[in-house]
Amino acid sequence: FLLETFERIDTIRANGMQDLWQQKYRDLSGKEIVANLDLSTLTNRVETLTQTLSMVALVLLIGYGTNLIWSGTITTGGLVASMILIWRVLGPFQSLCMSIPRIEQLKGSLDQVNTVMDLESEESVNARVAKIPNVQGKVVFQNVTMRYSQYGDYVHRDLSFELKPGETMAITGVSGSGKSTIFKLLQRMYEWESGSIMIDDFDVFQLDVHDIRRHVAYIPQIHDFYQGSIIDNVRVGNPLAGEAEVTEALEFAGAMEDVNAMPDGLYTSVQDIVGSYMAPSLGFRLAVARAYVANAPILCIDELPYEFQDGEMGDLLRKTIARLGKDRTILFVTARRDFMILADHILTLTHHEKARFEPIDVLYE
Repeated sequence: FLLETFERIDTIRANGMQDLWQQKYRDLSGKEIVANLDLSTLTNRVETLTQTLSMVALVLLIGYGTNLIWSGTITTGGLVASMILIWRVLGPFQSLCMSIPRIEQLKGSLDQVNTVMDLESEESVNARVAKIPNVQGKVVFQNVTMRYSQYGDYVHRDLSFELKPGETMAITGVSGSGKSTIFKLLQRMYEWESGSIMIDDFDVFQLDVHDIRRHVAYIPQIHDFYQGSIIDNVRVGNPLAGEAEVTEALEFAGAMEDVNAMPDGLYTSVQDIVGSYMAPSLGFRLAVARAYVANAPILCIDELPYEFQDGEMGDLLRKTIARLGKDRTILFVTARRDFMILADHILTLTHHEKARFEPIDVLYE
């Protein structure tokens, strides 16, 4: 939880999730404290029990053995031998008792694993949903209202817009107004309270969630890469893509020259180039290549960091929107006018007013 917090701190702030995150931290901290207290209590009880049993056994043995010595039944050596045998028995028993806290920890770990394994998967949840054989790219948000927690502020209230296949929409607004959230709603990563979201006139709740995400490519602000080669990471967008398709995608993104300069080309491990070849601009190019090779009819592009909006990365973003917007529905976040003019529509989000969905002509009024 702490690693995730430090890694996603900007996203948490941008989406207004501070209160939810603090409550989650309090809940986890409380559970940890209670678990440690229960374990400490159990450990103390077990130690007290084993020591008490050992002392009782020793006192009984000495008392009973002394009587036997006085009566001449056994010798002093017999008593010593009996004590050795008793400690031989009590030693493993004491070790077993001292292992109870460890066994309890192991049981807790097994319970956690079983809980995870018993979670209902998205496949079973969506066992009766449909798949669209040929997605055209029409996107409709109709009176969508959502918030991150039951008692949190509304992120979107009655959000509505409609994009026809091949249209492009620029999303703009103040920080924390829910721009990136629209992309996650479209991919059903978040739930909403009311309203409907449709792709090609199908409510997304009627569609298979994995099928939706195959038809919606996403270029996030933070680009995650995984263990494996460059070609493996690009193929995340389309696992069936061949080497030629990956090469075409990298050439489109302007990354092929950098890849060719690497020790093993397409098969260079991402872990080997972090900190040397993996500049932020290359990370963005690989993310663009991943989205390109996906060939999805809907493309969502989150906002570039301000320091990268000019120069090569800004030019690549313009090229991506202009070229792919011919046959794909594109939604992208921007605060700059020179990017907005590439869109057919502008969606303006605010904290306190209803979102405005307007044609691009509004820029020229």
